[in-house]
Amino acid sequence: MSDETFVDHVHVAPIIHTSESEQPRYFSLSQRLGRMRYFVYSLSGIVCCSVVLVFIYLFCLAMSPAVGKLIWEVSLTLIKNVLMPMIVFVMTIRRLHDINAAGWWSLFIIIPFATCVLLLIPGSPTDNRFGPPPRENTSLIKITTFALPALLVFMFLLLRNSPPHTFKQTPAAPGLKTYPQ
Repeated sequence: MSDETFVDHVHVAPIIHTSESEQPRYFSLSQRLGRMRYFVYSLSGIVCCSVVLVFIYLFCLAMSPAVGKLIWEVSLTLIKNVLMPMIVFVMTIRRLHDINAAGWWSLFIIIPFATCVLLLIPGSPTDNRFGPPPRENTSLIKITTFALPALLVFMFLLLRNSPPHTFKQTPAAPGLKTYPQ
């Protein structure tokens, strides 16, 4: 063994081949996302936001009407106008990276049925400029692809005839003036 070989092994770190597709991260803009994961991740993100809104709504019902209504409207606006679009845009950018397209094309997601087009176009089967192909879908992803929409349809059918709830206005104390809203 020569000294040069010995020096290379001691002073140079070994090259470790790791694939970014090994550990999928939900909000990573550097990874690619296949069609099935795009569908599941986007839909599950929206469902989670909706569940959070339901809990916030129930929390607001326990408060005074004015404070509850304020918290509800702020929460609804932030989640509906900031968090949900952020989830959709991040997932869309990752899906576009899988088909070797730049992320700015995600702006076209506001066009109706653009998501359907992204679900139909297959990704690059090999490495592209955005990295290695996404890893294979697990059984859980495959089951969730069909179970989550079925669950949402079931819940819609179950809840479609439920009466809407409005915030109750407390009557004004005697002697206080009330102003129209």
